[in-house]
Amino acid sequence: MTEKPGWPRRRGRGIDPIRWRLHIARLASFLRRARQLRDLADDAKEKYQEDYVFDRHYVSSLTDSSLERLEELLFDAQVMAGWDDALEQRFRACHAQAETLYSGAVTPLDDDAPGEPLKNEPEYRLLAAFSRWIDGGPKAADPSVMALVHKAVGSVFTAVRDDRSLAAGRGLASLEVTQSEAVIEIADLGGGVEQQDGKVASVRHVHCEPLILMLLGAGDEGTEPSTLSGGAPSSLAVVDRQHLSFRQVSGDSTVFLETTFTGRHRSNWLFLYQGGDLASMFEPPAGTRAEPTAGGRVLWFDGPPARMDRTLSNLGAELIGRRGVPTTR
Repeated sequence: MTEKPGWPRRRGRGIDPIRWRLHIARLASFLRRARQLRDLADDAKEKYQEDYVFDRHYVSSLTDSSLERLEELLFDAQVMAGWDDALEQRFRACHAQAETLYSGAVTPLDDDAPGEPLKNEPEYRLLAAFSRWIDGGPKAADPSVMALVHKAVGSVFTAVRDDRSLAAGRGLASLEVTQSEAVIEIADLGGGVEQQDGKVASVRHVHCEPLILMLLGAGDEGTEPSTLSGGAPSSLAVVDRQHLSFRQVSGDSTVFLETTFTGRHRSNWLFLYQGGDLASMFEPPAGTRAEPTAGGRVLWFDGPPARMDRTLSNLGAELIGRRGVPTTR
C-alpha cells in the first residue's frame, strides 16, 4: 500500500525521525506563506483606511509579493497532499486577475468603498481592487487569493487526517495524564522525553517545552498514576526539546497543532488547525487570531513568550484536560 504524505513512518518501526523533520520543515514553510499572505492583505487594508500616501508601484509590489508567496505555498501543498487540479486552476485565475492590477485598469469605486474625495484617487482605486483580489468581499468577481489559501489549508490537513498510520505503532512511548486519564502517544525526535519500557512516567520526564506547558494547563501535577487506565491513545505528540507536533482525531473532529517555543520572541510560533463543525469548537485562546477555512478553521499566534505560555496552557486544558477530547466552553 502506498504511504500517504501526512505521517512519515518506517514500516513497522514507528516514526522515521529524518522524514518527520522534513515533513515539519515543509509544513512550517507552508504555514509561513499562508501567514505572510494574510499579513499582506491586512497591510493593504490598513493603508487604505488610514489615508497613507503611496503610488501605484506600491500596489505592484504587493501583487508581486502575493503571487510569489502564493506559488511557494501551492508548491508546498502539492508536495504534502499531492497534485490538485482545482488548486492549479484557481492559481491561474488569480494570476490572470493580477494582470489587471499591473495595468492599472480598475473600475471606479462602488458602494463598498468610502466616498471621501481622497479615496477616489487612482491609487486608492487600485489599492481597493488589490484588496478585493487578495481578500475577496461582496464586490469580488472571482475567488480571492485568501480563498485559495483556505482551500489549500483544507487540502493539506485532509491528507494528514486521512492517513491511517495515526494508529499506534512500534517505537512510540505513551504518557497518561493524571488529571484527565487521557493517553498521549509520544514519538521523541531527540531530547523531548525520558521513557522506560515504552512509558513516560509523568510530566516530570517530559523535556519538550511546549508539551510541558500543555500538560500543566491540563492539570497534570507531575505525579505518577498509581494505576494505568489502559485506554487507547487519544492524541499523538511528536517532540524534541523545542518543537511539538500534536495530532488528535476523534470522529469527525480533527486537531493539528504545530508550535516552536524557544523563549525568543522571533523564533516562537504556533499554528492550530481544527477540522469539523465550527459550532462545536472551543473559543480561541487570548492572543490567537481565528480564521475560517474550507472544512474548519485556523488559529495563529506569534506573540511574546509570556503570552505564549498562557496560550499553550489554555490549549492543554482544552485538548488534553478533558480526556483529550475538544469541548465547547
